[in-house]
Amino acid sequence: MGSKALIGFQIALSTLLVIGAGLFVRTFARLNAVHVRFRTDHLLLAEIVPPERRYPAGKDIALHQRLEQAIAAVPGVDAVAPSLEVYVADETSRTNFLPEGERYSPYKGQAEYFNVVGDRFFQTLEIPIIAGRAFGEQDTATSQKVGIINESLARSRFPARILLGRDSRSIHMTPMAAGAHWRGTGSRL
Repeated sequence: MGSKALIGFQIALSTLLVIGAGLFVRTFARLNAVHVRFRTDHLLLAEIVPPERRYPAGKDIALHQRLEQAIAAVPGVDAVAPSLEVYVADETSRTNFLPEGERYSPYKGQAEYFNVVGDRFFQTLEIPIIAGRAFGEQDTATSQKVGIINESLARSRFPARILLGRDSRSIHMTPMAAGAHWRGTGSRL
């Protein structure tokens, strides 16, 4: 009697393992088929967090610029683009996004996801700018602040409006980029 129960238990456990493996393979195949809308082949993501004591504000920017130049000089590297948040890594930042003329309301969902990126970010990931221009060398710490929003944000927060040249508080909204998945495969940039 005991050996029959053991055999039954082993068959049940084997069946569960086969089902679990099948679900894993199906999930992996679905994830592999998701078009994230940015270039993923030959892509290296790295997070660089220098010690704050050694690299206070200002010195950290200079360090990141030197690192970006050094990485770009490595043979075989086509492009380098820094960003605050690592894409498809479930890291996000949100802030209140108030278009020109809109007042803050604690009862409205006005927070939006954002990322701080380098001037060649969209070019590097091959995310097309569909209106306006990409960031450039003219966009510095002392120039007028500019922002790039995606199609999804444009549709939800600026329905039936022309966006080029609009302001969102102190940030001038010039261009618009095509949407891209950035917080896992279910989120859109």
